[in-house]
Amino acid sequence: MYEREFIFCEKVKERLHSSEDYQTFLKCLHIYSTDIISKKDLQGLVGDLLGKYPDLMDGFIEFLERCENIGGFLAGVINNKPLWSEGHASKFVNVEGKDKDHKREKDGAKAKDRYKEKYMGKSIQELDLSSCQCCTPSYRLLPEDYPIPSASQRSELGAQVLNDKWVSVTSGSEDYSFKHMRRNQYEESLFRCEDDRFELDMLLESVNSSAKQAEELLHCINDNTISSEGPICVEDHFTALNLRCIERLYGDHGLDVMDLLRKNPSVALHVILTRLKQKQEEWTNCRSDFNKVWTEIYAKNHYKSLDHRSFYFKQQDSKDLSTKSLETEIKEMKEKTQKMDDVVPVIAAASRHPVIQNLEFEYSDTDIH
Repeated sequence: MYEREFIFCEKVKERLHSSEDYQTFLKCLHIYSTDIISKKDLQGLVGDLLGKYPDLMDGFIEFLERCENIGGFLAGVINNKPLWSEGHASKFVNVEGKDKDHKREKDGAKAKDRYKEKYMGKSIQELDLSSCQCCTPSYRLLPEDYPIPSASQRSELGAQVLNDKWVSVTSGSEDYSFKHMRRNQYEESLFRCEDDRFELDMLLESVNSSAKQAEELLHCINDNTISSEGPICVEDHFTALNLRCIERLYGDHGLDVMDLLRKNPSVALHVILTRLKQKQEEWTNCRSDFNKVWTEIYAKNHYKSLDHRSFYFKQQDSKDLSTKSLETEIKEMKEKTQKMDDVVPVIAAASRHPVIQNLEFEYSDTDIH
């Protein structure tokens, strides 16, 4: 079935006098048979090899026409073993595989560049996630090509349970100057008290935690559980918040104290622990004193703060009771009454209605008014 085509291929191999050129010819046929290049591209590539042999070019055109008339015929010719030896075949496959790998890497690099241009400098809030998969009214799935930043220090358990794909996005837009609720002056006093209490509680708890860790480490050093001769990594015994608390206690000299703690913890811990105990007692007494002040502020402002419409009511009330507002109201009522009177036909001047008041108020409780 393939005998005529084999004869033509053998003729090409003899005339080219180069195994590399012949392998290139076969490679061109192979990539054409897998629909990687078009017929026109194939003729251009083969023309570079066989252009100086007009008879071979004519034979190649006939060869190509015969292969096109029978579906899959060219693939059968290419895959038949007599065309090249096993060594050439493996070399050809390796070259082909390398080309595919190179092409895949190149496409991957281009894709990364496209993703980088697409998402560079954009926060999640700026992305259009309206077409993404929706889990709840608030959560949507990030696009597959969105680059997920790598998290350092993530454990295997964290990688299993922590979410990186689902994000919560705002359903509307709000101005930064937008206020959910306007507080009156009494509420402001209560909120200031809450802020002060929170700050003092955080300071006191931070000192308590740091003092506890320092006592435990000092106890381990004294009991020789931890050797004081070798280097001691303080980060293994103190959290970042504990170290920050110790640093803040000494103000401008905080960094120097931290260096001393790392170099000679057994000596520095005695001084630092004394300082922590001192601040612990000082801030505990401070909280006791401030609790009395905060109690008075709460008692004085609590019930007044519940009147959330007080500000708007007083503002609107003073506006409605102004002379200009009352005159405008009377004028509107007079014009309305005048229109109704104009509907009634007037026979004579004497038949007109007597003048009546346009606006009338009744003060039933004289003790108030």
